[in-house]
Amino acid sequence: MSNYEWPAFNEGQGVLASDDPIEEIQPPTAEELAAMIEQAQQQGYQEGLEQGRQEAKQEQSQWLQERQAEFEQALETLNQQLQEALDTEHQALLSSIQWMCRETCQSALLDTLDQPETLDTLINAMLGQLPKGAIHHVTLHPDQAHRIAGAHSDPELGPWGIRIDSDEMTLRYDPIEALHGQD
Repeated sequence: MSNYEWPAFNEGQGVLASDDPIEEIQPPTAEELAAMIEQAQQQGYQEGLEQGRQEAKQEQSQWLQERQAEFEQALETLNQQLQEALDTEHQALLSSIQWMCRETCQSALLDTLDQPETLDTLINAMLGQLPKGAIHHVTLHPDQAHRIAGAHSDPELGPWGIRIDSDEMTLRYDPIEALHGQD
């Protein structure tokens, strides 16, 4: 069924593919074997060395990328912490400046309020807001009531508080509270 031809056999001979005489194959000498082994070892060594270099290069690149990502994350965290610290310091500095300004203004205001004409000036400015001819009563803190003739005293008022009552309205003013934004 197949068209395969079997090779011819001659007596005393093996299977021949052709009529050519068979060259006798000589086994390699010890030196040739040693050279082939050395060459194979060098080739394997070089291939292994190159493969190791490539793997090391890939591992190093991956390690560097991981360290870079860690560094960038740490830098971002540090930046956020620094920004928070700066914001906190900024707020503290701003609060300190505001406090110093209020204290300086209060000190200057108290020096001004201690002058006799200042309380008169404040009361006259408030009386100017009342309708002409309105009957009024001036009320001051007990520590200041003696400074204005006919003034009533009320311990509920602040140390420099002024209240003017009339039939139409009541006016209140405390320069210390106004300074601190409570008026």
